[in-house]
Amino acid sequence: MEPRHRKLLQKIKTLTEQVKMIRELEPEEKSMVFKMVDTFLTKKKFKEFFQKNVAAL
Repeated sequence: MEPRHRKLLQKIKTLTEQVKMIRELEPEEKSMVFKMVDTFLTKKKFKEFFQKNVAAL
């Protein structure tokens, strides 16, 4: 197996373990985790959007 495939499989394994841990949280804690993730993703999308559109000016 190529090193990049091993690295990808390790990341998937880590992500899978994290999702399992999130599933075990209380509903309120779970909600907080999802809100945080949504916030970071939205921030990233806005940043990319503005960089793209400012560059087009």
